[in-house]
Amino acid sequence: MPCGRPLTVVELRRGSPSDLTQQISGFIDSMAVLPNCSRYALALDPTDRHTLLIQGDWSCPLAMAEHFESALLQALIGYLRSSFVYRMEFSCQGLTV
Repeated sequence: MPCGRPLTVVELRRGSPSDLTQQISGFIDSMAVLPNCSRYALALDPTDRHTLLIQGDWSCPLAMAEHFESALLQALIGYLRSSFVYRMEFSCQGLTV
């Protein structure tokens, strides 16, 4: 059972390149195979096509904390900041310590 569910909401600017989701998917695929990662996924918000949802499930709080400090996640955040992102929001649901 995953310990927590970090959720990143990424709101895109209007007119974002159609291949932006594909480019982000490369980061998501790399993070999905990290140790102690139960699942990492990218999806369009069903209510707003300009919002992407990035969600990860981790086996324990330590693994999740290490993920937030990883170079791979920092590279993704840097890429998002330099692209067509209007807003990013981070949250953690269901964290049990």
